[in-house]
Amino acid sequence: MRSAVKRFGILGLIAVIVGTYAALVGLYEDSVEGVPPGNLSDSAQAVAETTATLTVEEMQPNYSAVLANLAVSPGSELLDPPTRREYTKGMLPGVFRSR
Repeated sequence: MRSAVKRFGILGLIAVIVGTYAALVGLYEDSVEGVPPGNLSDSAQAVAETTATLTVEEMQPNYSAVLANLAVSPGSELLDPPTRREYTKGMLPGVFRSR
């Protein structure tokens, strides 16, 4: 009787560990960490909007120093339209207004 309870307890513990591992892998795939480097967002709607991602890289044990990266991706409404400047002979580059 004791060996059956012990065996059931060990199998239950193994099932909990495997289930936790599978859940963590699933959560990792749905997170930003599962996206290849260079992609700040995984949704198509966020491309037109400005996004900011703050990633904490390192924190000192006594909270006296924090190393973080801030990545800002401006939306299309914040970007300047492409401009083209034509220079005539003798003209020097300078400041010009975009259309």
